[in-house]
Amino acid sequence: MSTSNGRPLAGAAATKQNFDIRILPQPRADSRSPEVTAQQQVGLEAAGTLISLGVPLFVAQPALNGGLWDPRGGTGGCGYMLPNGWQNSTCHLAVLDPEAGGWRPGSALCAVMGHTLDLLDIDPRNGGDDARDALVAQGVWPAVLGKAATPSGGTHEFIKTLGVGSRDAVRAGFDVKGGRPDGTGRGFAFVAPTVKLSKTIGGIQPYQWIDLPRSMPLAVEDTSGQALAEMVRQAIKRPDRESVRLTSARPVTAQTVIPAGQRHTEVHRFASSLRGGGMSQDEANIHIRARWTQCDQPTGNLYPLAEALEVLRDAYERYPGPPGADASTGLPGGAEAPSEPSWAPQDLSSVLNGTYERALPTLLERSDGQGLLYPGLTHSLHGESESGKSLLMQIECGKLIMDEQDVLYLDFESDAVSVVERLSSFGASPAMIAEHFRYVRPGANPLLVASEGAAWRQLLANSYALIVIDGVTDALTMFGHATKDNDGITAFSRDVPRRLADQTGAAVVMVDHVTKDNDSRGRFAIGGQAKMNALTGAAYTVDVAEPLGRGLRGVIVLRVAKDRPGSVRESCGDYRKGDRTQEAARIIIDSRDPESSAVTIQAPRVGGEGPRPFRPTGLMEKASMIIEEQPGLSKNTLVTQMGSKKAASLQAIDMLVHEGFVSRTTVGNNSQLHTSTRKYRQVADPQSDAYDE
Repeated sequence: MSTSNGRPLAGAAATKQNFDIRILPQPRADSRSPEVTAQQQVGLEAAGTLISLGVPLFVAQPALNGGLWDPRGGTGGCGYMLPNGWQNSTCHLAVLDPEAGGWRPGSALCAVMGHTLDLLDIDPRNGGDDARDALVAQGVWPAVLGKAATPSGGTHEFIKTLGVGSRDAVRAGFDVKGGRPDGTGRGFAFVAPTVKLSKTIGGIQPYQWIDLPRSMPLAVEDTSGQALAEMVRQAIKRPDRESVRLTSARPVTAQTVIPAGQRHTEVHRFASSLRGGGMSQDEANIHIRARWTQCDQPTGNLYPLAEALEVLRDAYERYPGPPGADASTGLPGGAEAPSEPSWAPQDLSSVLNGTYERALPTLLERSDGQGLLYPGLTHSLHGESESGKSLLMQIECGKLIMDEQDVLYLDFESDAVSVVERLSSFGASPAMIAEHFRYVRPGANPLLVASEGAAWRQLLANSYALIVIDGVTDALTMFGHATKDNDGITAFSRDVPRRLADQTGAAVVMVDHVTKDNDSRGRFAIGGQAKMNALTGAAYTVDVAEPLGRGLRGVIVLRVAKDRPGSVRESCGDYRKGDRTQEAARIIIDSRDPESSAVTIQAPRVGGEGPRPFRPTGLMEKASMIIEEQPGLSKNTLVTQMGSKKAASLQAIDMLVHEGFVSRTTVGNNSQLHTSTRKYRQVADPQSDAYDE
């Protein structure tokens, strides 16, 4: 029944390269059975033999996208939609009859393991051939009753059932699909004439029998699988030990690369550790995706994400969670799974009947009682280095601590000593800080390192009034994203700040930097625009009007750059058209007393009715100083020395001329020369944020 060289049976006339698949719609009542190829007929005859041996089969329909087959879609990315309850399939020849709703070209045929046969799945891409050879040499490999080639270059060997269930990664590249006598732990095998997307050479390739399934020796006296059965039993008990090995002996870091020959084994170990640690499957899905990104993907030997997700799904179906975990959610006792899926339609009753409570800013209050931060939403505070943005957040932390409210500070840039010293200088006592302030200095991605993940989940389980993420650039890097990568920024915003806000109820504030060019940065933080787009609360720019420091009376100007809920802008100052911001507050920090600092958050200065025109006051001051030192410069030379964008520089020069700070003389061939008539300084300009009264 097999070829002499171990290749697929010659009766399967079409080779892998020439295999023709026809994806057809489901038959109507009046449709005729589609034509079956000679190769498909060989597979159907072998399927009939499996049924005669007591192996239940079921049909999985193709995953369609726009009426066409999506070989990467469906359950776990396998290309097909597995039916609910496939584990309970029974033996019936109708599964092979298209007129009875059974298999037809384009659908998949699947065999349920653990009844009379089990499957030994050998994946040479991950060391499966070596594992098989070693087990054969040890005398552990059972008698094989059938053998098939897979679309990705592996082999499926069918043996008399071991009765111990299923287990992936029994050895590197070697999985066992089986089942227990009570029906639990069942796996299945795709069988001919099913086709799938090849993970090695690409394209659609078939499963093909090398040795057709046979009944000898299914008798009770076949004990060739006893040693392997014990090996599988021991492997099934391994999740907790593998978790320890993964999190201690071989910690996962952002730099770890999983070699091609170890990918399946490592992903399986990681999935088992997540299951054994009691993580919910939804959260584990995020972790396994991050782990997959660390797999080496050499040309011609890819490891698809769908395969990693299937390993995770299998781990959660097969292995119990830790003691005290809820069987349905995998969450530790007392933890709650989301009550509604996010894709379920929301109840709009409160919005329609007017009982909905609009989000209101209640934190970082000004002296007039107006708040600037929204509980449960995400915010950005961005400015130049030493502009006081972190200091401002530490001021609010101190205020909340003294009001006996809990604060979480995720510090990616500074250190605990500096932060605690500032809290103390604003009046928070050591006892207050110890009770209400939680300081974290993250050093690894909690979505990759299991031990870090446990601490991360504990943070999410608590409630806070305020959470500060100080150092967005470093945080993005730790989570594997670039500061200009809008897709990565969006993923980070969803996985970290928004999740913190949603689950803890805190106002989450990200402290960020801006570009060096004052006149081109506008209202945005440094990096991708998604930083602003992803915010659910408000964004503020931070500028220094008067220098900050010990022994000084400093002034910070806060300007609102975005206010999604809309309850801040209405109480802010005049609108500045140039960068679309409004002054939201002036924070006076008086540090002249060496023992303590006095802080006042004032309402904005309103300079008349309606919006005022944009004034590039920084460039105006720079141009004035250059002209004072080098009188008689032409416009082009002056713009070059200013070193900023030409349009903004020309606007600044024209304003100096218009307002009488600079005189302009035309000489020769229409060349315009500039001379200072009086100095321009921002601190003396009432229309400048740096104005000093």
